[in-house]
Amino acid sequence: MSEWRFKPNSRDDMDVDPIQGEFFTTRDIDNISTAVVREGFRMRSTKENREDQTETVRVRIFLSGNKYALSPQEYLPLLETLQPHLKAKASGLQSLPDFKAPMKFLAFEDFNTKGLEGNPEEFYVENNNDQQSHNFYYFWRNVGRSGKTDDKLGRWGLGKTVFPASSRINTFWGLTVRKSDQRRMLMGQSILRIHNRDDDKKEICGYRPYGMFGNYKDHTYFAVPVEDINETAEFEKLFQLERRSQSGLSIVIPFCSEEITIHHLAYSVIEQYFYPILEGKLEVEIIEEDKKIHLEKISIQDAIDEIDFQQLSGLEDKKIRSRESLIKLF
Repeated sequence: MSEWRFKPNSRDDMDVDPIQGEFFTTRDIDNISTAVVREGFRMRSTKENREDQTETVRVRIFLSGNKYALSPQEYLPLLETLQPHLKAKASGLQSLPDFKAPMKFLAFEDFNTKGLEGNPEEFYVENNNDQQSHNFYYFWRNVGRSGKTDDKLGRWGLGKTVFPASSRINTFWGLTVRKSDQRRMLMGQSILRIHNRDDDKKEICGYRPYGMFGNYKDHTYFAVPVEDINETAEFEKLFQLERRSQSGLSIVIPFCSEEITIHHLAYSVIEQYFYPILEGKLEVEIIEEDKKIHLEKISIQDAIDEIDFQQLSGLEDKKIRSRESLIKLF
């Protein structure tokens, strides 16, 4: 049975709160959408992760908005074993959402990529030059360490932390389908601070900051991915994913930041990735409720008309301030 678990602290553990979330809240970015786009694309549209170097990478970003927000009856079963940790006084969350209200969410999916390859039960990698893929291990079981060498983007392994930083409960799920074996695997991660529960599972030394969603084979704290076809299909349907059997990775961010809008996302994609789009190597579909902005080689200039520049915060600080400026750039 899938659930959330945080490992209890021991007397001989060093108490260290995560600081990587500050990396995205204190940097000179005008909106969290910029970081979501930059880090999301940088991690999964890299050359070594593409299924076919000649095929266009497709990315879909879906914002539920109010129209497709999930009811408590729909989402609470996924958070039942996480809530006692979220409600802890020292969780580090600024304010909890109302769990009796609908939950807005964001889904970030890539296609024509390989997915998270590697042994999903791998627990330690020492040699990055063994010609084996360790992407699953590095994505889910590491912070600050990466399997990428110095000449590859994201070598510090911090990019993925933008996803919990975009959630009001510092939480995200990932559903991957791998190119090599077509395995469908679902896991989740929640990053809090050192904390303690206020119920009968209160620990003498509290709990560590990192919680994992997955299956647990015993009473220990090593999560393995959910692979039950009914459970993964239900998750996919609940969050309106388009993954199906296509290889790649789908990220779901519950209670996503209100700062993230279709206009901020579209602007950030164009500003940072207009060149691969114009080359025909990247296509991006951004959806908020029923509104769509499709960014591809033949339509990117027309898509600019869909962006409401008045809604972009910090516009005076942007290098590109208008539709005309973007056209000149192209």
